Amino acid sequence: MSFLLHRQLKWLQGCSRLFTRAWISQALRTFSDAPATPKDSNKPIKQWELLVNPFTKVRCNLGCNISIKSLDPHAFPEADRAFISLHVTDANQTPNVDGFHVHYEVQSNELQILADEVDSNVTVELTAPVKCDLHIKTKDTGNVKIQKMESDLFHVHTEGGHCVLESVKGHEVQVQSTGGNITGLQTIHGNVDISTSLDSVSTFMIYITAYTVNCY
Repeated sequence: MSFLLHRQLKWLQGCSRLFTRAWISQALRTFSDAPATPKDSNKPIKQWELLVNPFTKVRCNLGCNISIKSLDPHAFPEADRAFISLHVTDANQTPNVDGFHVHYEVQSNELQILADEVDSNVTVELTAPVKCDLHIKTKDTGNVKIQKMESDLFHVHTEGGHCVLESVKGHEVQVQSTGGNITGLQTIHGNVDISTSLDSVSTFMIYITAYTVNCY
């Protein structure tokens, strides 16, 4: 009896080890096949690094979101770089970015970012010299966010997208939205002209020379 019992115990232990290995293998397979996490979606699908003039004019005409922030002055004291990256909100989708064009014209010091037909789930992240003039236009639901820039000119126009200005300083700040909200955070310094079809202008701590809000 003891010999048979020993054989049965050995068989059960072997089954247990096989079950454990099968379970671990299945778990690893399930993990590898799992959808991408939000962290994965932060990885750019395309990116550029450009040598630019510190007083470059940025001109964007986009069918997607764009976020703009100033270049780190400690990392780039010459303020002569522009970094552009494309991100997607859904890591499981492969967006069409064939119509996305980036071009820097040396003679006119103009950086162009054009993408009328790009998928709406794409976000452009632009890091540019703090003194760049900005001429930004988005269509459909493309949103615009601008942080910590000190440009002479801010010209922003959205259709259905929202616009957020955070800690910006400019001589002329013109923001127009056909169907989106316009929000100012921290400080907005300059001649500010805001036009929106919605009664949805939210501002905090504004220091301005002139301030006009048109709701139509």
